[in-house]
Amino acid sequence: MEYEEKSELFVDLEPVLDGLGYTLIEAAYTKLHARTQVRVVIARQELTTDDTSTVYRMLLPRLQMFFDNSNVGLEVSSPGINRVLKHRWEFALFAGKHMRVYAEDAWHEGVLVRADEEGVYLLLDGAEAADAEAERFFAFDAIHKAKLAE
Repeated sequence: MEYEEKSELFVDLEPVLDGLGYTLIEAAYTKLHARTQVRVVIARQELTTDDTSTVYRMLLPRLQMFFDNSNVGLEVSSPGINRVLKHRWEFALFAGKHMRVYAEDAWHEGVLVRADEEGVYLLLDGAEAADAEAERFFAFDAIHKAKLAE
């Protein structure tokens, strides 16, 4: 898993959303002609559609100023139950959640116990846990793909 720096847009929006009680997971945009389309993924305990509407109303004017463009489209969503984790720092946000990690040419499933600068610790599920230590470390360099699981 490669490390990606937080974008300028992410850095601009993160403190605003933190102040509102939301965690920013992803902020991305594309430009097509005169229009800028922004996609924001947020998290919070018990996230509702009212929350996404509130964030939409709070962010749209800021994004219009950020891009110096009144033709900005905005999509605000939750991470979803099967989110593919794209950045190393995301793992810490999902501690306590069930996930799947593809490392060492196999999928490993369990609950994310914690993440640090080097990798993640999973409390393994089922037969795999019986065959090995229940809590297992996976270095970021060994992780090819990781996603939340139901």
